[in-house]
Amino acid sequence: RPIDQAAADHLREQLNRIGWDRVTERMLYGVFYGYAVAEIIYGRDDNYITWEAIKVRNRRRFRYSPEGELRLLTPNNMMNGVPCPAPYFWHYATGADNDDEPYGMGLAHWLYWPVLFKRKLDSHQLMFAMGESIAHLNCLLATGRVSRQERDGRLYFSA
Repeated sequence: RPIDQAAADHLREQLNRIGWDRVTERMLYGVFYGYAVAEIIYGRDDNYITWEAIKVRNRRRFRYSPEGELRLLTPNNMMNGVPCPAPYFWHYATGADNDDEPYGMGLAHWLYWPVLFKRKLDSHQLMFAMGESIAHLNCLLATGRVSRQERDGRLYFSA
């Protein structure tokens, strides 16, 4: 039908204009980190509501509420953030095997130890390496090069 063809042409034009390949390439980093967030910016074109842009945002700027609602951290509200309404934000999480992990469990979670320790370690070596890692983390905390946050009973560290 002509109306269906016109809708398909309009959508194709929007996807080309916003650089859909660039958007999906950046959103796919969520597979590595566990989740990704993008902001959809709307515009108007004669009779249509259009996408002006889709901007993939830094994951560190977002948190999830206990109910699983996406929230944007702002300078005025760094602890809880402000709600991110669904029509304006696109997000997904991947890799978790339950609903209690809104941040997902990306490939980075599973690849950390094999990358840090390039050869197979026995249990003694693994415990020693874990102790060394914790000692380094404590040093970074003491010198202020890393910050610590507690969310949902877990500790999160960021540089």
